[in-house]
Formats: sequence, C-alpha cells, structure tokens
Amino acid sequence: MSKIKEVIKRNYELSKKLKAEYQDLYTDIVCYIRTAPLTERQTEEAVNDILDIMLGAQDREEDIFEVIGEDYKEFCDEVIESHKEKNQGIKNLIEAIPLFIGNIAFLIGLDFVSQKIVQLKRERSLDIVYKFHLTPIVLGVIFVLIAVYVIKRIGRTENEKMKGLSKKQKMKSNFLFGMSYSLIIIASVTAGHFIDRVIQINIAFYILIIPILILFMLSKMLSNKYA
Repeated sequence: MSKIKEVIKRNYELSKKLKAEYQDLYTDIVCYIRTAPLTERQTEEAVNDILDIMLGAQDREEDIFEVIGEDYKEFCDEVIESHKEKNQGIKNLIEAIPLFIGNIAFLIGLDFVSQKIVQLKRERSLDIVYKFHLTPIVLGVIFVLIAVYVIKRIGRTENEKMKGLSKKQKMKSNFLFGMSYSLIIIASVTAGHFIDRVIQINIAFYILIIPILILFMLSKMLSNKYA
C-alpha cells in the first residue's frame, strides 16, 4: 500500500470518531481542501492535520464550530497555505504528467482499435499500421485541464452555491455543466480533425507503444520522488 493510500485510510478511520453533529462540517472541509492547488499527498496531509485539530477539540469537550470559526474556508486556507511549497506549481505539474500520459495512451489505443474495426469492415484484412494524428493528444490535453484545473476551480466555488438551491435548480446547474463539458469535447474533436488534415503519419503501433511506456515510467518515477 502506498503512503498516500495509508494516509487516506487513516483519515477515514479518524473521521469516524467525529460526533454526528460535526460530520457535515468535516465533509464541507474535505470538499474544500480537495479543490486546493495541492498534490494528492499534501491534500491528505492537510485533511489529517484538520482531523487532529477537530478530534483534539472534541476530546477536550470544546465546541468544534467555535474552534474552526464562523468561516471554515478561512480556516482551511490557512492550513492549505501551510502545506504549500516554493515549487508548488512544479509539483502539481509533475503529478499531472502520469494522468496526461495515461489519457494519451488510452485515447490512442481506442483510436487504433476503432481504425482497425473500420479497416476490417472495409477491407476484410488487418495490419498493425496506425494512422497517427493529433486528435487523441488534443483531447488528452483537454481532459487533463478539465480534471486538474476546471473541476477544482468550479468545485471551489460551486459547493457553497449548490447548498441553497432547490432540487430543480441543482438539476439545471448540473445540466448546464454537462452541456459545457460536451461543447468543450466537441470543439476539441473538431479542432483535432482540422489539424489532422495537415499532420498525419503512418506508424507501426508497437513502435508508438514503446515511447509511451518509457514516458509513463519516467513520469511515475518523478511523481514518486517529487509529488
């Protein structure tokens, strides 16, 4: 089990010790912390620190709401800042590299399979030649940006807004977000196909796999060392 998974498991076990009246506050805090510009390890360590504070106050029979203060976000921001490092941007980038390479590998594999299905239907034969183009890479970049930046950014502001909405309003908000996400994907695919008219290379699929695997292994090593 990795160190991060150990901290996640420990946080889960500790959170169960909180009294019922503090569970909603803890959930709000965790949701807010997870949208912070921290690595996964830093995020879990920040959550662990907050749990220590909350459980310590509970053991001393203090009111946790008073310990946290009226604005839990302000309290969380102080904890988040204490976990940031000078090279925080580099750490966040390094953590995103495996996700980016994994997305690219998955999308290229999916594209290869779809190409071969079309080829089999048309020609009744198969080969390992892959018509490499930029659509999977464009989509990979967009997916990572959405996962790492957009969702965190939206989650940081929308969590509180959603609380005061009715069920109908929440459905409308989720629908609009889904539509926006779909439009981004459609625009990305369209842009990718436009670029494909200019750049397209025939390459043996196994030759493409080798550099992807090497890059993925290197990114994992960097992630384990610096993230």
